[in-house]
Amino acid sequence: MIAIPGAVRIIAPYIGGLLIAVYTLRPAMRIGYLISFILGVLVAAMRLRYLEETIEGEGIGRDILGIFKAAYAEIAISLRWIGSHMRGYTALAILLILVNSVVMPFWVVYATEVIGLTPYQWGVILLIGGVVRTVMSLIAGSLVDRIGAKTCMLIAFAVAAPSMILFTRSRGFLDASLIYVALSLAGVFLWIATSVLLADTIPRAIRGRIMAALGQGVGIGIAGGGYASGFLLFIPMTLGSCVSGYIYQLDPAYPWLIQSIALTASLILTVWLVREPERAEA
Repeated sequence: MIAIPGAVRIIAPYIGGLLIAVYTLRPAMRIGYLISFILGVLVAAMRLRYLEETIEGEGIGRDILGIFKAAYAEIAISLRWIGSHMRGYTALAILLILVNSVVMPFWVVYATEVIGLTPYQWGVILLIGGVVRTVMSLIAGSLVDRIGAKTCMLIAFAVAAPSMILFTRSRGFLDASLIYVALSLAGVFLWIATSVLLADTIPRAIRGRIMAALGQGVGIGIAGGGYASGFLLFIPMTLGSCVSGYIYQLDPAYPWLIQSIALTASLILTVWLVREPERAEA
């Protein structure tokens, strides 16, 4: 899920930084959006042509109003199931998505304005992080299968929490790169572990509805790509985005300090509240 798509996109941050260095910000943004649009159309066409369903469809008919009524009626069922089986994970996901949306917009801003990196250098750091995520995702997947999703989540939080603080102490390209590599490793472990936990816990019959509520996993808020989020996470994500600028304005290091505190709290929540199923769902 991570290695193959990640291998394709690892060069993108480097190209973005190079475009900014060559064309300046505004023209580079226009070129980037144009490339994204063309690739999006291409991907949509490929999915329409080659993607096949893995389960037999039941058909939705032409009663559009009935479809909406049925979908929203099932939200209550999904919420009851989540409340009974995944309260700990839900609390963890809400906390992380809230603080992730506070820190994510400002990585490049902090790197260029406070640390003093050029956009090109930051693009190189994102490239390095992308390579690390792609290579380590294979190893992380094997470790999750061997030692369990919960243990890997704890490892990720233990690495990420101090690394967030250390990033604000970076003084140049080398130390920022090393710290970002550590954060990339933690991000890979957390994303794969939470994805596996969801898949192992949620029955196949309701997996789509529950993932529509909780998303497909959570990250640690590093730059270089977000994660698919569910409707339960949209409100905390929006709140975090609304206050992020004010927090950064108070002190540029505050978003990373808050993120470090939240990751430490997430480690504690995982120990107390997150439970792995005794038997994985098919």
